[in-house]
Amino acid sequence: MKKNRASEINLSTKQSFIKTSSNITGRQLFEKEHKDEINATATERREESSDRDSHAKFYQIVLKEMWDEEEEKEDYEKRANELMADVPQ
Repeated sequence: MKKNRASEINLSTKQSFIKTSSNITGRQLFEKEHKDEINATATERREESSDRDSHAKFYQIVLKEMWDEEEEKEDYEKRANELMADVPQ
């Protein structure tokens, strides 16, 4: 009987993937908390623009602008680090 490829991945690989995929930065935390506002602004800009590029382009532009203007970056970084400390090693 042939084994399923997914079942061949050893436990340490799974744990590494979980740790890596659980990494979060202050910017990612900011994005998560402001996703609705970022999406709404990106949608407005895309609709107002003659440039009909993808929504993702406008989303990334708005996210960058909002993050650059954020005055509490250190707080987001601190909270992201705290979240990382809660992830089992």
